[in-house]
Amino acid sequence: VVLCRARECGKSEVSHQARKMCSIIIELMDIFPTLIFKCDDTVHSMHFILSLKNISQSKINDLVKLMRHCGAQVSFDLNDASEYSAIIVDHNDVVDFRRPAFTLSYIQECLDRRKTQDISNFRQEATCHIAPGGFCMDVVYYRRQGWSTFITEPKAMNQKAAGHEDNVNRSSSTDEESEDKVQNGLPRKCNKRTRLPYTMKERSKILYYIVTRHEYNRLKGRELWQIMERRKVCPSRTWQSMKEHFIKKILTDLEPYTFLTKDQKKMIRSVFK
Repeated sequence: VVLCRARECGKSEVSHQARKMCSIIIELMDIFPTLIFKCDDTVHSMHFILSLKNISQSKINDLVKLMRHCGAQVSFDLNDASEYSAIIVDHNDVVDFRRPAFTLSYIQECLDRRKTQDISNFRQEATCHIAPGGFCMDVVYYRRQGWSTFITEPKAMNQKAAGHEDNVNRSSSTDEESEDKVQNGLPRKCNKRTRLPYTMKERSKILYYIVTRHEYNRLKGRELWQIMERRKVCPSRTWQSMKEHFIKKILTDLEPYTFLTKDQKKMIRSVFK
């Protein structure tokens, strides 16, 4: 297109930049099929959410252009994830966001072979909890079922969460009993406005949101917490409550949250030093 328009304008020569652009487009069209990242029905696109930390922004931009040329739908926000999305990472500190993560090698392999590959072979083992017999291509490529049909929760996390919530409930019961102690021979009624204690699930959701989006630098301000309230990370909590609870309770002990890596814990703590 660039070459033709240049000739139509009567230009005898085309700039080096225009020629380079044309060569890139021609290379993409000739080498990489436009259906590599199309689903089996050739109507829907395979949806990838990229979480890349070890690649420069310019390379990410080039990669995204190439993936979209080959039929992919590309996002960067985990909130865009659907039942059929695949999270692509190039590091080991991504939290399992109710679906497994896959390594960047999958994209590279598809492009190298000019053909859709089985994504099941590129799971990031630390984040996948697939039920026995689950076939990832049934979700990402064939769209026969969604992740929720065969995602299983990690046992360690379930046990930890259960134990933690038991402790919270015991603590809550103890506090309520102490408030009901007899005063002048009569029991004192509990204040109906007393806030319910945070559950392990709520605390985990807060941490999930922070680490999966690398929001460490915005933890001290109010903007991040207001966004979390709008997105209903913890539906019954205000942004002030979440921030206060994070600083006073969650931050003081990150050990129960076994899904966090050492680097993630270090990053969180460093903000409040």
